[in-house]
Amino acid sequence: MRLIDSGKLETLLRERRLQALERYRVILHIFPKAAKLQFPAFYGWLPLPQEWSADQFAAARGRGILVIPRIAAAVGKGDPGASRICLGAPRDVVALSDVLQTLRDILARHALTLFL
Repeated sequence: MRLIDSGKLETLLRERRLQALERYRVILHIFPKAAKLQFPAFYGWLPLPQEWSADQFAAARGRGILVIPRIAAAVGKGDPGASRICLGAPRDVVALSDVLQTLRDILARHALTLFL
């Protein structure tokens, strides 16, 4: 209530929206085919190559990146063909860019040879 009464809530919301937009621009720069959201959030949907399943992509955990299997974000049954990427966890946009570059490198490899 104090934030609303003081008028600081709007300022905080505006700052968070700008942070989300800044981070969302990073994923779109590195992954131009990422789903375009009307209202950028602290996550993005990364389409996976056809030969990849979201569960295979979850194996990126071995590279020090927390990737949750598709079941955590999927609605309905079946593989969504995409993975939900959290953009808010890295400490800043430089760290976010580094993580997304690592994910891009992982996806550049063939799924069958990467995780055998």
